[in-house]
Amino acid sequence: MRVIFVPWKPGTGDTLSTDSLPVSTLAPVTSVYASAAEWYVNNEPITVGGRPYRRNGLPHVVGDGDVVKVGEFRGVGVYAEVADTAVVRVYLPTRPGCEFQPYVDVDSMLAFDRWAAHPEVATDAFDHHRSPSSRSAPST
Repeated sequence: MRVIFVPWKPGTGDTLSTDSLPVSTLAPVTSVYASAAEWYVNNEPITVGGRPYRRNGLPHVVGDGDVVKVGEFRGVGVYAEVADTAVVRVYLPTRPGCEFQPYVDVDSMLAFDRWAAHPEVATDAFDHHRSPSSRSAPST
């Protein structure tokens, strides 16, 4: 991943290189982007480090330096937030321009759903991914 500074023409919506070439010709959407993969189009889960992850939300721009590469899934780079030690959320690039699709660890999603349905009952699986300072004390 690299940052390329380019001019943008608001009237046409074109992003041009410093040589006035369309960026799409310099950085085309290829197999290094998830959006070009059949598994992405079909909204299939991915596996990272032996754990299942599902798409979460919409693709969005992630700032340069906010994520680091932690692996690959079927030829597409997998990134995580720099400070994320539990790696509950990963990001896959969807197209040029630092646009990434977030994916969330399926086990964490299930634990959160259980916790959201019954917040009075703490679940070890959900609490395990939160920092000790954000965990609520059990009610007496």
